[in-house]
Amino acid sequence: MDSKKIVCMFAVGALACQAAARFPSQQWERRDPAAVGLEGAWLDRLADALGGNGCVIKDGYVVKAWGSQSERSDWLSSAKPVLSTLLMFAIQEGKVAGPDALLRDFGWKLSEKDQSMTFHHLANMTSGYGRPEAPGAAFAYNDYAIQLYELTLFDKVFRTSPEAAANDPRRLGALGLEDALQFRAKDRRMSASVRDFARITWFWLNRGNWNGKPILPESYFRDNLKPQLPSSLPYTRPAETDDYLQVGTYGGGSDQVRVAGPGNYGFNWWYNDMGTRLTWPDLPRDAFASLGARGNNTFIIPSLNLVLVSANGDWSSFIPGDTNTRMNRHLKLLMQAANRAPPGNVTIQRFHTHDFSLSATAEGNPFDVDLAAEFTGPENTRLRVPGFYDGNGTWKIRFAPTIEGTWSMRTVSSLKAQIGRAHV
Repeated sequence: MDSKKIVCMFAVGALACQAAARFPSQQWERRDPAAVGLEGAWLDRLADALGGNGCVIKDGYVVKAWGSQSERSDWLSSAKPVLSTLLMFAIQEGKVAGPDALLRDFGWKLSEKDQSMTFHHLANMTSGYGRPEAPGAAFAYNDYAIQLYELTLFDKVFRTSPEAAANDPRRLGALGLEDALQFRAKDRRMSASVRDFARITWFWLNRGNWNGKPILPESYFRDNLKPQLPSSLPYTRPAETDDYLQVGTYGGGSDQVRVAGPGNYGFNWWYNDMGTRLTWPDLPRDAFASLGARGNNTFIIPSLNLVLVSANGDWSSFIPGDTNTRMNRHLKLLMQAANRAPPGNVTIQRFHTHDFSLSATAEGNPFDVDLAAEFTGPENTRLRVPGFYDGNGTWKIRFAPTIEGTWSMRTVSSLKAQIGRAHV
């Protein structure tokens, strides 16, 4: 037998089942952290360290909340993935042909250099707008391009106010927002309450599903909710911003971030998986985030069925790969609450069979529950492994990894299983 080892991201502590996800009705339901396998003392430390307003969602329940949950505040750049979510709605509704639709077809008089600009370029900070490079040639964290993105969506695609477009019951209004989304007239920046932004992040984690209904096709998230840029993509060259369309700015300049982007950015989300290293070393590899200035950040961890929402928190600087940053130390508190050791502490042998037990309750015959696990490994290798009922309220997944590297897992089911905890 080959003696090579494989690191397992799912091998310590609680592991959630996507199919068992709960959704809030008129209000979020609250649970004691211990009821969903979390250590409340660590969540208390996290809330104290962050300050501001925030909450932690586990398995569809609020397990920790601090500050005001209803106060609407500006989410700054953390709201940029909302634009890409609205683009998905526009595609679903036939208003935009797809991410590769050309901006020039929506009435913009683009320069000769920018004729090939698409929505995909805008969502991935590679549009070249206001920069010296052609679309797709370089990464530029560009708030002038974001303003162009917003104006195109609201004024030329939906042709209505940002509030009407976003809160529409066919779109984000379907999530049952308690306080509704607001947008500033000056720059279209979005304000939302913590409890409403938590609904949006829960929608992202569930890949377009809301309470069993596909509000957006899962395929849209499968195709777009991942790094979109090669790590070799260069940063834009130093140059003055040429805002020739006079769209203005979302808030910052046209070249703001040079510590990340290529390799861990896509559709306005930031991803933990950078291939050879992790953006946040103490988070599972499948984590992704929306990041905004002034401590407006959300972190979504599908393998733990967990979301952290933080408005005006004390996060400090974003330095990918550094375990000693305040941001990573705060995230480590979250992992300690989940009883998760840092990635790399548990190994399994290649080709060796490993059983993962999941305790659950199911309505009706437990043998009728169609449970499976989806494993994602190196080079985006995907394996689907069927599970089986093992008696006494326990289902098992048997996994024999075929190649060396880091693997993550999520469980899926077609029937009424309420999956609780998984143990190695």
